[in-house]
Amino acid sequence: MEPSDADAYLGRVLRGSPSGTRLARSQALSTNFLFLELRHKVEIHRMTGRVVECPIDEMNRPRGSKDAQLLGTGPGWQAGLLAHRLGDANVVTVEVDPVVAEAARRRPAAAGLHPLAVAGDAAEGYPSAVPYDRVTVTFGARRIPYAWLRQTRPGGMVLLPWGTHFGNGDALLRLTVHQGGTATGPFLRPVDFMKMRFQRLVWPFHTPDPAFAVDESTTRTALPDLGRFDPFPLAVGLRLHHVTHAVQPRDDGRTLWLCSLSNLSWAGATFHDGQDVAQVRQYGPRRLGNEFEAVFHWWVDNDLPGVECFGLTVDERGRRGWLDSPDNPVA
Repeated sequence: MEPSDADAYLGRVLRGSPSGTRLARSQALSTNFLFLELRHKVEIHRMTGRVVECPIDEMNRPRGSKDAQLLGTGPGWQAGLLAHRLGDANVVTVEVDPVVAEAARRRPAAAGLHPLAVAGDAAEGYPSAVPYDRVTVTFGARRIPYAWLRQTRPGGMVLLPWGTHFGNGDALLRLTVHQGGTATGPFLRPVDFMKMRFQRLVWPFHTPDPAFAVDESTTRTALPDLGRFDPFPLAVGLRLHHVTHAVQPRDDGRTLWLCSLSNLSWAGATFHDGQDVAQVRQYGPRRLGNEFEAVFHWWVDNDLPGVECFGLTVDERGRRGWLDSPDNPVA
């Protein structure tokens, strides 16, 4: 079943059915595919070469009296689309900038749409209209505020671009909220969004400490692809905590810089064109070059998993990454 098949079924076959019937059928299909993704995605991929993904998505979900919260209103375009699909009374949108929030009220109103546009911190959501059936985030997050889960009903979904400070890229994460306040779900695809204002990366300034000396060594591990839409940076960020990176071009190669966000550690590995051996320099209490190399070999040993093979489990204590299944956590 492809999204076009779901479009035809929900839009044509069930066209004359009550909205409650369309919503129930949609939820049944979503639950079935969620089960396949969580329990059998790896097995199906090995047997068929295809990746299981639900054909019911944020674009073709049937209309109905379901409340939605949109975080990051911007100019109001998405709020207007949701209000047209769900009805004004079922959409709440939050924007941190009061001037932008006011503009987002005027623009949909010009088209006869009036979702509730609130000026406030999106990290706090909007508790006055809970619970929500869907929470959609339109900016890249580095931490997932627990308020988003707490304000979503069990069985509801939180859709957001998420990533780590290791790189600037994000991956679209679809979380399903469970009883007890836990949420789990897979990454769907690489994306790149403007980052949440209060979670943007601030590069540290490291003052040298005489207690540490620069260690020099070599490595034969090649520099992997670290572009914003490559899958490896997500794997690094899930395993190599509190670290960011930059790649510096050189006339005869590239230097990978790794920098700790929690202590004085850093590492630099220079890869020269046409040479198999790279020079590595490391400093501080962590051996970031060694840690990075270990993550790369782990990724290779697991058959170079793509973004869609990873997922997150989130609760009040924080988040935990996993590979293929929540039962296989990423350390």
